[in-house]
Amino acid sequence: MKSRAERHAILLMAKQLFEEKPLIAVAAMTRGDVSTMTATRSAFQKNSIALKMIPNTLVKKAIEDSKRSFLRGLFVGQTVRTL
Repeated sequence: MKSRAERHAILLMAKQLFEEKPLIAVAAMTRGDVSTMTATRSAFQKNSIALKMIPNTLVKKAIEDSKRSFLRGLFVGQTVRTL
């Protein structure tokens, strides 16, 4: 489990990204194994797309009072977001 300071740093980073980025893509991967995730990350990297997993609870906190709060319902299960 991440420390309180690490979670706070992730929260601040998520807030900044959700405020600054003009496009946010949300995807749910089900039944993904390590090799699938590695291949996905490689494909994204080759196309200059950053991929980061953020705990849903932190994403919900990051967007709760923002212009992106309408996305709240998307963050269930294991979720990734692209930069």
